[in-house]
Amino acid sequence: MKPEVLKREFEILIIDSGEQLKELSLHQGIKYMFKFYVENYADPRVNGLLTDMLLYQWGTVSSDGSDHFDMRIARQFTRQCLSSNSTITQLSCVFRYEPSPETKAFNKGYRWCNGLAHLHEFEKFIDGNDANKNFKSAKPISVGLSYINF
Repeated sequence: MKPEVLKREFEILIIDSGEQLKELSLHQGIKYMFKFYVENYADPRVNGLLTDMLLYQWGTVSSDGSDHFDMRIARQFTRQCLSSNSTITQLSCVFRYEPSPETKAFNKGYRWCNGLAHLHEFEKFIDGNDANKNFKSAKPISVGLSYINF
């Protein structure tokens, strides 16, 4: 699958499962991103990519003059260009929560999954992550999906 069509294909996966993006829990969002990754893995050795990885992030962020606690699951591709610079594209699903004394106790953090061979270990890390345990089933104030090029 080409990185350019990732966002639409991920949205179709969610819709075909009878869900709506804005209604997903963190647990559901992670489940769908894992499914999408496994079913559409772009093996770097075959697809001319340097990487096809997953990224899990959490922490308090400031935007528009207010704080929010964000949980993010993202899929990131790195492609080598002719100019020897690499191009990074990322499909990111963000779950935003109101800040609270609980969220302030969680430091910012992240964890990478460097390929299918590491997916089980990555899943175990997420399941054991304190922020994930706290927000796994909680209703976020918003859920967003973005596709960006760096």
